[in-house]
Amino acid sequence: MRLFHSAAALLIASASSACGGHAGSDAVTLEFRPDVAVGEEAYVCFGFDAQAVRDRGISGIDWERPAGAVVLHHAKLYATPSAYPAGPVPCDQQPTGAVPLHTWLPGGGSLAMPTGVAVALPENATSLVVEAHVFRSEAGDAPRDRARIQLANPDATVHAGWTSRSGIVPALRPRQVETSTDQCTLASPSHVYFAWPHMHLLGRSFQAIVTTGAGQVTLLDVANWDFASEEPAVLDVDLAPGDVLTMTCSWDNTTDQYVLPGPRTTDEMCGLGLIVSPPLGAQLPCTAS
Repeated sequence: MRLFHSAAALLIASASSACGGHAGSDAVTLEFRPDVAVGEEAYVCFGFDAQAVRDRGISGIDWERPAGAVVLHHAKLYATPSAYPAGPVPCDQQPTGAVPLHTWLPGGGSLAMPTGVAVALPENATSLVVEAHVFRSEAGDAPRDRARIQLANPDATVHAGWTSRSGIVPALRPRQVETSTDQCTLASPSHVYFAWPHMHLLGRSFQAIVTTGAGQVTLLDVANWDFASEEPAVLDVDLAPGDVLTMTCSWDNTTDQYVLPGPRTTDEMCGLGLIVSPPLGAQLPCTAS
């Protein structure tokens, strides 16, 4: 697949560091301009200096996605322990050693952590990496996207982090409704602040429920999936080891072809993203139930 036009994507930043980015006393703005050929999609990464954000942590993120011929399907923010090129860099796989910090999805809006809570970066974080999943529907200029990171107050005492769980996606048969249920027993205590659902174009419904000693807690219940509006749930939920997470995804394959799991929008996914404290790592620590 040819990923880029001859006029390659540009990294727009105003800092002097090799990785880019520009900062005020309480915010850092990352600017990036991914591009692809008409009718194609790609994962494109951009690197920025992590120092200012590492020293303070993140209290909020505003993602700016101007309308244009190149559409931002989702964007992930990582921290990496080594320097990352300014980009654009094709990145079909997660950067080596990357720690997820946040994911923006259509309809997701801004991230705003509660007072006193910061999304923390690892102490060895050297670069921030924006992974942009984009597709181009028509000719025209690629817009400039931005992630404005609000730095946490120095006295923030609670550290949080991104974690996720992926469910099994079966081969979706033509003209069939399919359902997959993933269940795991949580291994660590956590407090959940946000929960994101994730599927693609053929998604029909999404549900994530936790069974605790006191009953059931619904993290997400999306009865009518909308690929263009993957809204997170704002939560205030304590989970304990031994609680059981049940995630159920269903799809309606309206095509005449089998659809398989994968990263492209024409593939399918079943994923749950969470921001929790304390940070639990990239994958939610749990065992199959």
